[in-house]
Amino acid sequence: MYHFLTNLFVRLTFVVICSLVSSAAWGQAPAPPTGPSSETRCSGFAELGVNFSCPTSTTASYRSPDGTVVIDNFFVLFNIPVGVTSYTLICTNASSQSSTAVFTVTGISPDPPLVTNNLPNGTAATGQTISLTASCPVGQTAVWDDDNNATAIRTVTAPNSATMLVYSATCQFEDSFGTCVSSPESTDIAVVAVPGSPTLTLGNSATFCIPTESCGGTFLYNSVICPVGWVFYYRDQTGMQFDTYAQSGAVMIPYAPSGTHPMPRILNFTVFCGNPATGQASSSPLTIYVGQAPPAPTLRLVIKP
Repeated sequence: MYHFLTNLFVRLTFVVICSLVSSAAWGQAPAPPTGPSSETRCSGFAELGVNFSCPTSTTASYRSPDGTVVIDNFFVLFNIPVGVTSYTLICTNASSQSSTAVFTVTGISPDPPLVTNNLPNGTAATGQTISLTASCPVGQTAVWDDDNNATAIRTVTAPNSATMLVYSATCQFEDSFGTCVSSPESTDIAVVAVPGSPTLTLGNSATFCIPTESCGGTFLYNSVICPVGWVFYYRDQTGMQFDTYAQSGAVMIPYAPSGTHPMPRILNFTVFCGNPATGQASSSPLTIYVGQAPPAPTLRLVIKP
């Protein structure tokens, strides 16, 4: 009987010790981390600190979205992206048993504005007044990068020299966690200078068909050259306009039927170089003497004291 009790005591003691060892080595995981579970901020938010706690005698750590694990119970998020980003909070005990919780941060951002101008082809003349519009949803404010005080619809004046202009704006709104700003949207404007007067290769005055010549059925020509990207057109003294849709060419004046001589006359034309995109135009007068020579220059004697 004594040996039986002794053996029983030894076995019970062994079971208790094994149970304690097993509990210490393979015990339950610690309680999960405590702290915030989610936050919402404007995308690009400068700083967001996240603090959580773990039970006593455990180690706190967190896992970032790229898989990096850092031993700490506090971290700071910078430049929060749009959308939901998750971080894993971890508590680990001495037996390497862990419990986790998930913290998510949601970055929100307005849609970018629709930025437009009133130029048909995005081209303006030097000194031209330009209308700009930045359209945002109801409840949001359009803010121009170059002028925070400008309204959504504004006017600007093109400079007096050829250049490229870029106007950008964002949509913004205020919330309890700050000012949310969209990505910028822009409109580009090419400013082109008004050209000088059209080049008339025969000069501003020319004589065609003196009375001894037959001019019937022919045309008179005076060559015109405009800058690249511009076209020329001309009007006669009655206001009739002749469009060419060409950068260079000739002013053409029809004559009387073949075999006849034109009556002496003076034709006055205005020749234009025009920009189809902006409506800009510059001009030079062109006088053509038909059937007669141009008048001789007038000489004037000036006597200086």
